Amino acid sequence: MLKLKHPALPSLVALAGFAFWSVFWVIMAGRIEGEIETWVERQARHGTDVTYTSVDISGYPFRLVATFEAPRIVASDDPSAFSWEGDGLRIISQAYNIRHIIIELLGRQDAAWSDAPDDGMRSPSRISVSFTGDQLWGSLKLGGGRIESIDTDFRMIKADLVGDGGFGLLPDLPEHLELDMLEFHSRLGKTFNGGQKVTTRDVVLFAEQITSGQPSTGKTDESIEEILVAFSEELTGTAPLHSGDIGANLPAVPAQSVEIHEAHMFRDPVSIRLNGKLERPHKSDFDGTIKLYLKGHDVLVREMAEADDLPDAAALIAGALFGVLSMVSDTNEDGELVLPLDVKDGDVYFGFLPLFDKEDYR
Repeated sequence: MLKLKHPALPSLVALAGFAFWSVFWVIMAGRIEGEIETWVERQARHGTDVTYTSVDISGYPFRLVATFEAPRIVASDDPSAFSWEGDGLRIISQAYNIRHIIIELLGRQDAAWSDAPDDGMRSPSRISVSFTGDQLWGSLKLGGGRIESIDTDFRMIKADLVGDGGFGLLPDLPEHLELDMLEFHSRLGKTFNGGQKVTTRDVVLFAEQITSGQPSTGKTDESIEEILVAFSEELTGTAPLHSGDIGANLPAVPAQSVEIHEAHMFRDPVSIRLNGKLERPHKSDFDGTIKLYLKGHDVLVREMAEADDLPDAAALIAGALFGVLSMVSDTNEDGELVLPLDVKDGDVYFGFLPLFDKEDYR
């Protein structure tokens, strides 16, 4: 039987390992603090002010936890363009794997941003959102100098909104919004197309039990049971993770094609679904075909008219239009009206009838 010459050797080895890990953790914590300060200075040089009243590094022995009190991010040149501030922010990573980051928003969060169209066709829009939630967390995985995946999980959200328009897309914004759940997931991958290796991005947005209302106008609350959007993109490039510019961290990476696997909104008895594929191999705007599935559209038009969201004349036109569409379009076994839509250079048509003109929303 093998006997240890020094019975205390295992304890000494464990103690040395513990001491080594403790020194490693302290070095990593100091490095994190230095990286935070360097990053904040770099943001300022790129036109974004990042401030906080204090930061605390904790999590020993296995995690690195940076907790910020009263964090704030605002555009230096034009604070109205974008701003965010919160009661607190916690960033968590494992000491041995800092490429996987968990972000938790603490307390009340306030964000505001504006849209200044450059075509002179629309007035600038500005939206301010204040929200809280029982759980507000996200996850980032970094690799190859870019963000490989993003996951968020928000639960029991209550939000108050103030806005002077829906960025050209919505006539009115709800003043109050509640959601039981809001999730967003995005992942980069690889595939082959025509023998060429291309980067793909899979995106899923899911929201459940959404209630909205406008107390100041006396409008009753409206509820949506579920919203789901799931699509895949083939990208013409991938966005590098620019540590020096917040605006560059989320650039618009051009998509060569977009396949909508499923997009739906359920609010009994109304349901709206669509799927299809869009491509733009040589154009700045998409071409393709989308199938739109509608159920309970007559109820939707009537409710919008009763809530004054749709003028009486527009409601009559919409009702007549859906009546015509019901006669010339197919209805599937689920009772959904099936409308094949053509997308040509970014504009949407039902047959020869234009439904969406991109120039109206730029």
